[in-house]
Amino acid sequence: ADEGEYIRFGEINGYFKSNKKWRRSTVQHNFYESMDVFDGHIYAKGSLILNMLQDYLGDDAFWRFIQHYTKENQYKNVETPDLKKAIEESTGQNMDWFFKQWVYESGFPEYDVIWRYNQRNKSVKLTVKQKQNLEQTNIFKMPIQIQIDEKLHTVWIEDEELVYEVPAEKRPKMVIFNAGMRIPCKLTFTKSISEWILQLENGPHILDRIAAVQELSTKKGRRKVEIALLNAAKSDLFWGVRKEAVNAFAKLKSKQYAKDLMALAEGQDNRVRRVIWNALKNYKNDETVSAFLQDVISTDEKYYSVADAFKALVVVDTAAARQKVDALLDTDSHTDVIRKSAITYFGSVVTDKNYDRLKELVAYGGTTWDARPEAVKQLEKYVKTKPKTVDLFVDMLQDNSRDIRRNAVR
Repeated sequence: ADEGEYIRFGEINGYFKSNKKWRRSTVQHNFYESMDVFDGHIYAKGSLILNMLQDYLGDDAFWRFIQHYTKENQYKNVETPDLKKAIEESTGQNMDWFFKQWVYESGFPEYDVIWRYNQRNKSVKLTVKQKQNLEQTNIFKMPIQIQIDEKLHTVWIEDEELVYEVPAEKRPKMVIFNAGMRIPCKLTFTKSISEWILQLENGPHILDRIAAVQELSTKKGRRKVEIALLNAAKSDLFWGVRKEAVNAFAKLKSKQYAKDLMALAEGQDNRVRRVIWNALKNYKNDETVSAFLQDVISTDEKYYSVADAFKALVVVDTAAARQKVDALLDTDSHTDVIRKSAITYFGSVVTDKNYDRLKELVAYGGTTWDARPEAVKQLEKYVKTKPKTVDLFVDMLQDNSRDIRRNAVR
């Protein structure tokens, strides 16, 4: 279940990324290129729409509608209205309101939330505002799950502002809005650092804990935040939360805890170890970190771990990275990830010698077919100091490799 929820978290981010590049509805008929139909508005948001339908309808009704939809439309071409019709025929529910806001219109809700405890009335009061630009995005109507300590409340939010009160004998320790990130939205929730740390430590859903991680990543210069993120990176039961905690810690740019980060790698999931190597980039010129990364490069059996460790070493200790680069250029690995990582050295350390080396690597026979496009990407870093590099890119437009041509255009 946690793995599936973490994938859903990735779909949320994928949809937001697509929306930032091109704001549009899921169903529309104006496309500039054929590949436009494969963006995050279709695949990522499409999966989120199905998740929300399942939450709203319930498991039994959801699967009843799926069976009805597939049976009625087998061997037929279908469009979005056929999906909506199948829901209404199998469940008896009118879904106009849902499809209008999530399928046929663009955007998503942006909630601003404040909560207070009234000691006199013994109640928790939440004030929820929808802050999206109403000239571009309408007010959303959705059931939102709000967790107050151990109890889950479902509240329909369909106005620009809502005040919700619930009885509570004592001040709750934890209040979570949009529990489990069931609704893809932007959320500004005014809470103290201590409340966010408590949510990180005790949130029942991995996405509630990740939401706390994301918020804490903005709190620079606070020792208790740094410690809380390191503790989560060490002890959370799910690797995805640990990974996000390390990424959040890296954003704080702390110059302390290098030893803690290195110790954290022991016994970790490799996906977590790789982001630890990235976090170690903050410790430039640290000899201990340099020695640690060099040991990873020399002894680790995981290709992607070695590749990421080398990229970190380039930042931490350029001279040490130079001593490793030739050996890594001769190392075969899955998708040539190690060789590609080695090539990034020549773009990260900008010198005439490294420029010439990149030109050698990008030529036929200079390196492997899969690694050549990386050399093109690194050459881009020399365009300002060596304008004639553009002429090289023009020549590459005739290359037999599609990836070479694509990187040359970029």
